[in-house]
Amino acid sequence: MEGKTIEVKTSRGVRPVTYGSIRVVDVREHTFRDDVAQAEVRQTVINHYPSARPYSSLIAPLFELGEFGFDSTDHENERVCWINIPMGKTKQDVEKQLKKFPDATIYRILADKVEMVLSEEQLFALKSDQFDYSIDQAMKSHLIMLVQESGIPCPVSATGTWLEDAVELNEAGKVTAILDESELQYASKGFSLEFKHDVDLRAEVGAVQAEPAQVATKSAGEVDEAKTTA
Repeated sequence: MEGKTIEVKTSRGVRPVTYGSIRVVDVREHTFRDDVAQAEVRQTVINHYPSARPYSSLIAPLFELGEFGFDSTDHENERVCWINIPMGKTKQDVEKQLKKFPDATIYRILADKVEMVLSEEQLFALKSDQFDYSIDQAMKSHLIMLVQESGIPCPVSATGTWLEDAVELNEAGKVTAILDESELQYASKGFSLEFKHDVDLRAEVGAVQAEPAQVATKSAGEVDEAKTTA
């Protein structure tokens, strides 16, 4: 997407979101496959939280929110996604191909159950004896975590409650065990050639919206995606 700002409807009203252009960071060998290569692509997404809202769920906006001149708090996040590309393709080849899809988007999927954020390939791998992939691995790698002021990551519920006793961490801050999954949230990222809004499948969304700028998900989720599509 070529640096566009779009007004996105959420459970708390309309909010402007700025999507930067997708950048190709690297092209390299695939971690788990020898018949394709990988391209690392990134997209900066800025969520704007206005200080006031000029309309409601019952009143349609006659003017765009930006025209009111309200102050806003901005949260910026860089989304990362790995996509498969043909062997032998260079960084320049991927950049040239991306120019054909100016509205390409890295979008997020949020849910209360990890199965709802997994790809069809991952769901197949969970049921197949051909893959060393379990529901426990999926939960750990797709778990939504926030970094506390202490620098220690911690799960958070959809309403903003710190779930400090829900997981067990090692010294590196990696989740080693899930102790209570009742209020946990999960996320994954997808890549679309057309613009696609984030998909929020959570039953309850309160004070904390789990927006990208606030969420620190484990990068192992990307590894699991690559592994289960092998």
